[in-house]
Amino acid sequence: MVASGFNLHLNDVALSLPAPEGEPVVLVDRGEITSALREHLAMASEQNADTTMTVMHSVHVKSVDLVGRTVRIEHRDEQGQASHEELLEYDLLLGSDGVRSRVREAMNSQLPRGSFESELKLMPGRWQVLRMDLPAEFEQGAVHAMVSSDAPFGLFCIPSLDDDYCIIVSWSNEEPPYELMAAKTPEDLEAVLLRYFPKLKSVPRAAAQSFLESMPSKAVVSRCRPLHNADAAVSVLGDAAHAVGGGSLGQGCSAALQDAASMAASLSATVRKMADYQKDCEEEADAKHAAVVDALVNYSSMRTEEGWALLDLIELQSAAEVRASSLLQGPVVMGFFIEQLGRGTLKPLAELGSRVLRSRLVKNKRVSRGQVSEFVTHLKMRPSMKFGVSVLGFLHERAVLGTWKFVLDVISKLRPSLQTALMATDEPYSELVQRNRAWIGLLQTAKTVSGVSKISAVHDITALKGLTAAQSAAWANQLTSQECLAVMS
Repeated sequence: MVASGFNLHLNDVALSLPAPEGEPVVLVDRGEITSALREHLAMASEQNADTTMTVMHSVHVKSVDLVGRTVRIEHRDEQGQASHEELLEYDLLLGSDGVRSRVREAMNSQLPRGSFESELKLMPGRWQVLRMDLPAEFEQGAVHAMVSSDAPFGLFCIPSLDDDYCIIVSWSNEEPPYELMAAKTPEDLEAVLLRYFPKLKSVPRAAAQSFLESMPSKAVVSRCRPLHNADAAVSVLGDAAHAVGGGSLGQGCSAALQDAASMAASLSATVRKMADYQKDCEEEADAKHAAVVDALVNYSSMRTEEGWALLDLIELQSAAEVRASSLLQGPVVMGFFIEQLGRGTLKPLAELGSRVLRSRLVKNKRVSRGQVSEFVTHLKMRPSMKFGVSVLGFLHERAVLGTWKFVLDVISKLRPSLQTALMATDEPYSELVQRNRAWIGLLQTAKTVSGVSKISAVHDITALKGLTAAQSAAWANQLTSQECLAVMS
């Protein structure tokens, strides 16, 4: 669906924000995407008589053996309880199993050291979802972001196809909002929400009860490279390859869809050239393996740097990176935001101002054409600086307006801010990284100097060897900068 607008509510003052570069705000339901992909997959299977497809639901990956090329899965019943396990062999394993990917974990622990690089980080803060309608005073069908200077949490309200709103209640501090967490009944929750956001007016009992029965979710970001290993015939896609932890202007989903399209294109290209592989290989199995390797290499070459660059951009854009304790990191990110605010504010204003001045100059020239003609004739006949006040005013105005128009034209040619570029999604992430390379370099230097890159410190602790990526991230999240410096020294 297309949102009717984007409204920012600051301390109950509503501001309507235009879509970036005149583009509509398009909201796509995850369920709709899943249904469309499932239908397309079934259709493709029907059109290929030699293809057999099996879709299994309520299945969880227990473990992955890259050496033996096997995957152990756990089947669950309708109540979500484990029923039995099954060991499957694979020829090609594509892991699109989310940010806590078992496939990526296996690549991280089983592949030779140096052949695979992986990062995983727990972001501060948590979030929960509340589903309810918004009062009629709110623009229906629009996205609403609600912030209060007194509230320890914010609300991000997204319209859904069911005519209600998915309200994300989130906080970025390490400590959860006490009042929100202390709410035990729907009435308690309603009192807390209305205290900070009275424009909500009321919270339905059923919606409040569902919220209380849920648990806060953690934001996790990760990335890895390369995205494949040819010997193990394995690759990762989507959040398993590069998770952005939410709040990324839809880039996590966009990047996942690009991964799927790139993998499909790579596999299709090798299938079309299967005859060539069969000519070069004596055995059918060898030909298939060579085709798979080429497909994985091609996919990884197209998507690895894009996925790696995405997390750089999200980390740079995220306000959660500003910490009071980050004496070096905080000012760098704050400087970046000021620069981006200037781009986002000055560029559209400069474009508008330039058009106004251009119109004024054209009108000025048209009205004063006769006086200017007389002035030029006067200079040709009697070269002197004696001329009327009206001509002097015209020349002065033209010089001033012309100068201002030149300045505004220069400003209007600035590249758009990072947020605008991300929402437009028509510029590759790697190009955005190159455009913001200086800021990313400053941020990474500040993080290194201040000891913010904590996972590397965890890996250097002998007692913590052998931890999974998630466990290492959990330990790293608890280390102070001083402890990191002590480990690294």
